Amino acid sequence: MTQKQKESVAKYLYDVSKLSYTGLVLYGFLKEGGPSLVPILVGAFSGTIAFLMAYSLEGE
Repeated sequence: MTQKQKESVAKYLYDVSKLSYTGLVLYGFLKEGGPSLVPILVGAFSGTIAFLMAYSLEGE
C-alpha cells in the first residue's frame, strides 16, 4: 500500500468507527421497550476495533 492509500483507508475506518458506534448505541437506547445492552456493546466494540485499526494504519 502506498502512503496515500493508507491515509485514505485510515480516514474511512475513522468514519466507520463513528457511524457504527453512534448508530448502534443510539439504536440500543432508543429501541422500543427500553434500552438493550447487546446493540450498545456491539456498537462500542465494533467502533473501538475500527478506531484501533485506523490508528495503527496512521501510525506506520
